[in-house]
Order: sequence, then C-alpha cells, then structure tokens
Amino acid sequence: MGEYYDSGTEGYATIGSPRNDPYVITVSATNNRGSGAQSAQTMTSYSSKGPTALDHIVKPDLVAPGNVVVSLMASRNTTLITTYPGLAVYPCDTTRTNCGPAYGQPQHLKLSGTSMAMPVICGVATLVLLQTPSLTPDQVKARLMKTAWKGFGPSTTATNLTTGTTYQIEQDIFSIGAGAVDAAAALADTDLAPASVGSALSPVAVFDPITNTINITGAPGTVWNNSAVWGNSVVWGNSVVWGNSVVWGNSVVWGNSNGSLGDGN
Repeated sequence: MGEYYDSGTEGYATIGSPRNDPYVITVSATNNRGSGAQSAQTMTSYSSKGPTALDHIVKPDLVAPGNVVVSLMASRNTTLITTYPGLAVYPCDTTRTNCGPAYGQPQHLKLSGTSMAMPVICGVATLVLLQTPSLTPDQVKARLMKTAWKGFGPSTTATNLTTGTTYQIEQDIFSIGAGAVDAAAALADTDLAPASVGSALSPVAVFDPITNTINITGAPGTVWNNSAVWGNSVVWGNSVVWGNSVVWGNSVVWGNSNGSLGDGN
C-alpha cells in the first residue's frame, strides 16, 4: 500500500525524517471551516511546510482535512481527556441543538493536526486499492496527487484567538503539495503511472538565484517527466507558480546569502 506520514507542525523547511523520504506520501492538514465542500478548505497555520532542508524535496505531497476533526474516543480516562476536557464531544438530544453531559457520556473527541489528516489519505488510498488491487505504491501515490483538488487561492489568513493577531498563510507548492485529496476523482481516474519502484518519487525544487524562480525537477524515470499526463501543471496546478515568491533569501533553505543552493543539489 505504501507509506504515509503526517508532515508535522513546525513551519517552513522543517519536514524531517521520515517525512522527507521522496518515496513516501507526506500529508499536511487543511481547515474545512465546518463545510463539506472542497472549495471551503484553506491551509492550516500549524502544518509543517517544505521544501526539505538539505535536499530541497518538494513536500508535502498532499493535504486533507485535519482541523477540529471529530473521532471516536478510545477511553474517557486517558490523560488527554482528563487534562483537556474541552476536547470531549458530548451527545445531543433528538433535535441535535442541545448537547452536553446531561445527554450522556462523551464517546467522541475533537483534535486538530496533521496526524488527523493522514488517516484521510490512507482511507482514500485503501478505496483506490480495493477498486484496483494490482496498483503499486507508486501508482497509488501518482494517482492521488494527479487527481487532487487544486482550487486553492494564493494565500489565506489565520487569526490567533488569544492575541487577536492575524497572519497570512501562503498556499503554495510547499504548503499544499499537489492539492487536497479527492476520493471521487481518484476512483474515477484510470491513468497508470509506471509500475516500477520510484516512478512517483517526490521531485526536487531547484532555486535559480539569477531569475528568482524555482524549477521542479523530477528524477530520471519518474512519472512527472511525462508532460502529457503527469506534467507539473497537471499535478501541482497554479501552486507551482505561487511558490516562486515564498522562500528566497532564506539561507536555511537555499544555502548561503549569495543565493547558491546548499548541499544536495
């Protein structure tokens, strides 16, 4: 089935091992703002962002809803619930308007994070494999990335509820990857990447200090070099363009102050 990892919650150029492995699917979280519509999704402020620090691999690969996700509670006596009782989701009455301890003990809790987004990707991958069991891990990864929803705008905002400070969040290739996983589109798609191991390796971002642009470079033999079906604009959409203005001048990501790339490129 392949390997799947949440991206973490550390900021730009902080996606580390094992999430920086180009073979795996690395997942960040979106906020669907209480809506089931794809178009309602925006990037979360806490998801780690790419590229990877030394080899500049484009990560994350995909995003999925991970903000205030309600899931089953394993036990009401866990440290998480006893320490943060506000995470508990209590039952409601028959009208679904009145909820709380008066209507029973909580059996669900709500959490936010990339770890809540990752199971969404795993679930869609499972559906794809149930439909076509012969797919290799690379073929599954390529299909999920190609069919991902790519309608994100260039940026969004998030407000710190404690301080009231509003921050701008870029929605570029290093934040959303190939886009938000789309189960229906993935199941409807029939394009096949090569079955060979490594055909869907995450590409490398190469910064050109002369033109101040980033080029996305796929390794030889990867599916991304087939521009007809799997080219950059097909898989990553406009986020490739928006990513061009994000991180230059950042010596941690791109090398020393004269703009040259660090080791690994």
